[in-house]
Amino acid sequence: MNFDELQKQWDNQSSEGVKIKKDFDQLKSASNILEDLRKKIKVELWVVVFSIIFILVMPYISLYKINGISVFFYYFFSFYLVLGSIINYVRFYHFYKISKDFELNSSKEMLLKVYYELKYALDTYLVTTIVATPSGIGLYFILFSFGNSEKFFNQIIHISETIKTNPNFILWMIALVIGTIVIIGVILYYMYVKYYGSKLKQIKQILDQLED
Repeated sequence: MNFDELQKQWDNQSSEGVKIKKDFDQLKSASNILEDLRKKIKVELWVVVFSIIFILVMPYISLYKINGISVFFYYFFSFYLVLGSIINYVRFYHFYKISKDFELNSSKEMLLKVYYELKYALDTYLVTTIVATPSGIGLYFILFSFGNSEKFFNQIIHISETIKTNPNFILWMIALVIGTIVIIGVILYYMYVKYYGSKLKQIKQILDQLED
């Protein structure tokens, strides 16, 4: 074996060593991202649990004056919000488990599996939040009508008459719906795109770099 062949073999070994080191660093970076995501999921889970408890006890708080048929609608809307939260966190639980497995088997294949599990969880998060938005609006309407929700429901049911007798109520309802949708939209954008979505993009970038 001449010098040129030895040099070529050495260069190949050096390049391979550099790639292994680079891949190791990328997988380590992915592990840190997943650890951060698990912390975020835990924090949001506690927020959701306390929010659900708060929602369930609100009818017993005299300030909100929830009574009559409004109690039924209140728990009806609450049921769909709680159901949406359960569906979300079943998906996040699957992601949580698989991301923990990545710590034991840090490979490109496992990271790809984690990526799609997170993407599926975020898509579920987006859809359930959008579907639950009408329930959120209904809940907000009952809570902040301060005992007038039954009267307001009757005005909505007889909307043609209400337009003639109390047009300001219709304008108030439209403003309420639009305002609630905007607030939910801003929160959803932050959670889906910034809070979780940015981490999803970082994982995708690492996967692309591992392909090189």
